[in-house]
Amino acid sequence: MASGKAPAENMLWGGRFTGGLDPLMLQYNASIQYDKLLFKEDILGSIAFARANAKSGIISNDEFTEIERGLREVQKEWEADTFVIMPNDEDIHTANERRLGEIIGKDIAGKLHTGRSRNEQVACDMRLWLRNQIQEIEGHLIALIEVIAARAEAENGVLMPGYTHLQRAMPVLWSQHLLSFGFYFANDLERLRETSKRVNRSPLGCGALAGNGFNIDRDMMAEELGFADILWNSMNAIAQGILSTLTIRPERMKAALDPFMLATDLADYLVRKGVPFRETHHISGRCVATSEKLGIPMNELSLEQLQAIDSRFGEDVAQTFDYERSVEMRSVKGGTSRTPDEPTNGIPLALAPNHKSPTMATTGGTSRLIAVVGATGNQGGSVARRFLAANFRVRAITRNPSSPAALALAEEGAEVVAADLDDPVALAAALQGANLIFSVTNYWEPFFRPDCRAAAEKQGITCRRFAYDVEVRQGKNIADAAAKTVDTLVENGFLVSTLSHAGRCSQGKYKDLYHFDSKADVFPSYVDEKYPALAAKMSCIHTGFFYTSHRILPNSYFGKRPDGTFQMSFTTAPDRMVPHFDPVADMGSFTFAVSQMPPGKAYMAEGTTCSWTEWIQSWGKLTGQPVAYNQVTFDEMVAATGEEATGIEVALMFEYTTDPGYDGGMDLLRAEDIRKAGIDCPMTSLEEWVKNQDWTDIIDK
Repeated sequence: MASGKAPAENMLWGGRFTGGLDPLMLQYNASIQYDKLLFKEDILGSIAFARANAKSGIISNDEFTEIERGLREVQKEWEADTFVIMPNDEDIHTANERRLGEIIGKDIAGKLHTGRSRNEQVACDMRLWLRNQIQEIEGHLIALIEVIAARAEAENGVLMPGYTHLQRAMPVLWSQHLLSFGFYFANDLERLRETSKRVNRSPLGCGALAGNGFNIDRDMMAEELGFADILWNSMNAIAQGILSTLTIRPERMKAALDPFMLATDLADYLVRKGVPFRETHHISGRCVATSEKLGIPMNELSLEQLQAIDSRFGEDVAQTFDYERSVEMRSVKGGTSRTPDEPTNGIPLALAPNHKSPTMATTGGTSRLIAVVGATGNQGGSVARRFLAANFRVRAITRNPSSPAALALAEEGAEVVAADLDDPVALAAALQGANLIFSVTNYWEPFFRPDCRAAAEKQGITCRRFAYDVEVRQGKNIADAAAKTVDTLVENGFLVSTLSHAGRCSQGKYKDLYHFDSKADVFPSYVDEKYPALAAKMSCIHTGFFYTSHRILPNSYFGKRPDGTFQMSFTTAPDRMVPHFDPVADMGSFTFAVSQMPPGKAYMAEGTTCSWTEWIQSWGKLTGQPVAYNQVTFDEMVAATGEEATGIEVALMFEYTTDPGYDGGMDLLRAEDIRKAGIDCPMTSLEEWVKNQDWTDIIDK
């Protein structure tokens, strides 16, 4: 089968074999038509590996930046269906590397694979793909369980025969029969989740057999790709449709009930009379035999006939021959009875650990879905938990579904979905079908990341401006994705966390207060301009200073002076009123309240409005410590920070708070306005918050 041709230089085996292969063998060996499905996983794995190689010094930061840029271009070609598969692209890995070389040059592209085995690359791609597929199947399975839950709850009172040994045995509820299948699917769900745990481990760094020889950071790669751990050794959709459209005939089901099914109830009746259990079944059996011998239903046997079988039968035995009573007697947890407190026998908890009851506190009793972008942060987590408490279905969108915060939300009932804010396709899929969307973006994450700072330096811009660009881009991606599902959103269904536009509100004085404008330039500006239909369903929630603002940089702005006085130092004027709130405790309750208001409004989330002087005085009164507020200059605050870029951004914010004010002088609705509309809107006051904190670490220093 060997040919006289030289092997293609970009084939995996090209450097090892001395001759070419027959074209038929090449066709047989190629897998590109199948594993091209793994294009995204292969690219993400390669980026993570290259980033780790850059950290280890195997490649330079400039080389990594080029590799990442090139791979993102390759990804865009696959997503746009413009990627051209060449004859020598035997698999997805070869194809991506070949195209990367064409984009950035073979010299740099050739370093992508340094220290990486094709074995671990394939294993990583497969694990990433399987993890995503398992999540999708899990969603379908939960949807099936939802149908079972809904049908069981809606048709809880319907009676039918229950079977044992292929015979009608006892009366049961239709819902009890239906739930038996629900538990089968719950077991499947549990198995699937256990499989997911085993799949969600990173093989990167294992090499071909014995491990990586360059001391690569395996944990770093695993975290970037959302794996829960590393591998420590180098060596029913159709049934859902049937159930949702199934038509039951209660009258025929009830007509199929037979008094003989109450034989067990007859035995139980005698047990309550003190007759030994084993004896009661013999007596019950004789009652059945007598009924058959006489040719009359068992419930039509006279008291005299029953007492002839056993004298302990009394007049109250007639109550036994009641199908409804028989059902209600089975009131143990998980039994067939319908109890007022558990109309569906606790099925949501029993069937799906991550699924809430289908009985939602929403219009028409229909389950509403809120998608929470940034669900693992302080604000997003608070919103997710408040809506879970209100029996909404919550889809928690996060970059890393295996993080402790994401796993905690899943345990509490949220559907955790992986989507990167720089991946518009995944983001659009994650928001699809949502009735409400909550969005919060993060300026500070790219601001502090070393690779972002290196990229900013290469672009010749400050890290402050770079973080602005990232947050604006990600915010626009969220808006673009939300616009694609605007038809499923309720009237006030797009709830966004934002801040005032410092540049406009200050007439240009604070045009470089980037972490304010990076939010406001998207929410509401970009949405208003590009998506009028989405803007009509949007509410903007401005957030006050977090009560924890004094901890922005420990000991930089709040600490103990030599004389024992606790001093707070900001550039804000001492008497300027400032909004404060607790994002963890209150962002959820405030957003939930806003969701019940008309759309198109702007709000300020605050628990207490006071000056920084009043803030520190309140703290001193509650802790019994001497306090003082000291307004410092811009330069003094930057110097106190210890890092110029951070100091400038923070000092500008506190200076802007003096004039025109933290809210930019905007007319924003507050909690009291919501309460006036008859909507509950609890917020934590500064005093309540201070009382509930442990101040030992500050006071004892």
